[in-house]
Amino acid sequence: MDDIDPQKNGHYPGSVNGQDAREPKGGEGAGSREGQDRVPAFARPLMVLDAAMSLNMATPASATVYAGEAIHWTAQAQAHVAAGKTVSLAAGKSVGLYSHEGGIQVIAQDGPVSVQAHTDELEWLAKEGFTVTSSNDEIHVLAQKKITLKGGQTSIELDGMNITLKMPGLLDIKGTSKSFVGPGGKPAKLPALPTGIAVFEEPPSTTPPPRKFKFSV
Repeated sequence: MDDIDPQKNGHYPGSVNGQDAREPKGGEGAGSREGQDRVPAFARPLMVLDAAMSLNMATPASATVYAGEAIHWTAQAQAHVAAGKTVSLAAGKSVGLYSHEGGIQVIAQDGPVSVQAHTDELEWLAKEGFTVTSSNDEIHVLAQKKITLKGGQTSIELDGMNITLKMPGLLDIKGTSKSFVGPGGKPAKLPALPTGIAVFEEPPSTTPPPRKFKFSV
């Protein structure tokens, strides 16, 4: 903003082509052109669009917004992003979502919701309660090695072929009937996550090969 503010950097220097870069006073007389205020001008080659009320941009085809450095979208009230088909957000490093008040909602009206961490941990943290609910089906918690459930000083560990109960107090089992039979087990079927490796099986062509890709033969 300093580069377009006439009171800061947004003005011509003291002289331009040997002429004093000052705004004229106006009026009549010899001193009417001897101004005091500097002539406004952008300090850098910028383009600014401003409107007293509404500003609309529309095209029946495609529109592209590109910046070699940063793009900032700011709204003092509401900001809405809508698409008739797909909205995609991609970042080379990180993506952050923050809500100061009102919370955050992720809703899929028709289709699944998937949250994945391909190469690192996935954490869900809550200061108060945490509820997992399946209204019409089942809930499955799977792990390749170990599952630990803790509440207070009590824990249940599912480690490989073993189950360990830890508690400083009473173990109370209630049921109309109890059945302890022989051993049995079934390994968990875990979905495979992407590894970041793609196989290119394309015939030779005149197009240049992909650049900055790790590959092996």
